[in-house]
Amino acid sequence: APPQTIKSKRRSDLVHLDLHEKFQVADSMRRLIMSRPVEFTDCSSELAVGPAKLCQSMGEALRDYPEFLVHVVGCVGKSELAKFKDEEAAQLAQQRAMACAMALYNAGFIGEKAVEVRGEHIKDSTAKDGSDGRKLSPRSSAIHDTYLNGCVWIEISEQDVRLLEPQERLDYIMAHHNFGFAHHSAVLSPHGNHVATAMALAIEEGQRPATIAVPRTSSKVAVERAESIAKAVRNFSPSS
Repeated sequence: APPQTIKSKRRSDLVHLDLHEKFQVADSMRRLIMSRPVEFTDCSSELAVGPAKLCQSMGEALRDYPEFLVHVVGCVGKSELAKFKDEEAAQLAQQRAMACAMALYNAGFIGEKAVEVRGEHIKDSTAKDGSDGRKLSPRSSAIHDTYLNGCVWIEISEQDVRLLEPQERLDYIMAHHNFGFAHHSAVLSPHGNHVATAMALAIEEGQRPATIAVPRTSSKVAVERAESIAKAVRNFSPSS
């Protein structure tokens, strides 16, 4: 049986490689993730222990790549299509995709996730060409030949594999994410901790200390928030 986890090198371990070699490592990880379906039991949208571990390992591998766009594709199998109306089958596929998207997020992947559904008789909600979405790609058809109870595929197109340098990645993270502090609070939200982890990974790869600048006129809460962010970064990567 295929392994239940995905293993990938951290980007901080690849600093000796040139950009082409780094891309090859990232592409190898992408292909490995795309080769592993997250399987579900018949008519269920709950992640069992094994598939949950697989999703977690995928999220941990992807958290080094917040600039990636990931497609989370929920599918239903032949045995399920015989039991549901089209709308019900689409809802099940959507729920499965959402469960996997949340598992990736909980494992630390803060990149953009596009949730999609596919099925032999399901209208594809992502179809943009004016068609009803009922034509499946060869890969989608193969899913139903092998996985009778449906599954979720994590897909990353080769065009979406772009590698930002550490400072560019930090800028990207700061431009697309906030730390989710509550009003007048310096306590990091769960999302804030994920953002701090992504920052720590970028700083770790850059191999240079980072500074969080706080204006002299900042409030006490602002200073405390900066300290909370710095602490979260150091907790993940003491060298940052």
